[in-house]
Amino acid sequence: MSTTILSSLSKDSKERLVKDLKDFYIPYRNNLDLPSDATFGCEIEFNMPGYNYQYIQKLHKEGYNDPAKEFLISIGYPKIWRVDKELPYQFEVISDVLCDEAKTWAELENVLKFYLDHDAYTGMDSGAHVHVGKQLLKQNPDYWCTFFKLWSIFEKEIVSFSNGETYYERLGFHDCSDYSKERLKDVIHNIEIKNYNEKIAFLNDKVYSINFSSKDKRINDLFSSKLNFKDFDVDNTIEIRCPNGTLNKVVWQNNINFFIKMIMSCSNGEKNKELIDYLYKKIVLNEDYGNHEKVLVLCDIVFNNDLDKFCFLRQYYKDFNEPKEQDPSIKSKRFWK
Repeated sequence: MSTTILSSLSKDSKERLVKDLKDFYIPYRNNLDLPSDATFGCEIEFNMPGYNYQYIQKLHKEGYNDPAKEFLISIGYPKIWRVDKELPYQFEVISDVLCDEAKTWAELENVLKFYLDHDAYTGMDSGAHVHVGKQLLKQNPDYWCTFFKLWSIFEKEIVSFSNGETYYERLGFHDCSDYSKERLKDVIHNIEIKNYNEKIAFLNDKVYSINFSSKDKRINDLFSSKLNFKDFDVDNTIEIRCPNGTLNKVVWQNNINFFIKMIMSCSNGEKNKELIDYLYKKIVLNEDYGNHEKVLVLCDIVFNNDLDKFCFLRQYYKDFNEPKEQDPSIKSKRFWK
């Protein structure tokens, strides 16, 4: 598929782009054209009617130690992937290690459909975390540095996109997936001066938008990964924590597509690196926010085809009717097929 350099479009062409986007609805695809070594996983948080304080207390009195498990058994949940309790009254589906293949997308669709058919819903504290295999950055400190810079430059746009069907972050956002940009400055600096033994414990707190589980919690830990990256091991993943909770298969797939291709773009040669270095100095270090169309630059860096760019931008802009009231419960009109 062809690729349009969106950030270079004329004013008239950008107006046509907006018109085309309003007529475009994101499809659910059988594959995303990801490489075979791109692995990922999902953590799907949601609530279920009837699973509440009264139900839990009743089962405890009856001698059940795991009310969440008993509740799911009672509704005949499909034993696809693992399910845990999350917070007092939430569930969390934790997927296997996944690859871009038709089986994966069929499983995701079936899991989400089952819970939706049983009236599951996401609450104000629900998240939709995506784990991406570290091996995509090839144990290369320069690629990691580029990734951290890219995230810092475009974190606001990334979060707006990952809000999914809503325009604003969930209520618990700042407690469990807060902005990482300021904390990443020190990590970037230490990588650039090759101070790899510096501690990075804050990235393991599950408080910020990206998280890295590591035993020693040192920068050097980021550059190590097992040869068999398809084994389930959270230490071998980059956890993206910012997305709002969703049971929408299209939003889930679109999030995964963006995060993986964003990480892949950080090992795509000098062209991206030079641009990202320039933008990092200008926007993050010098706080020069002159470019109000950063999201188009992000698309050009990350994607190599117009379909991916349209899918990203449609979710970013949603129904093009952002509410003035910053209410995280207000949902966009439908922007997916």
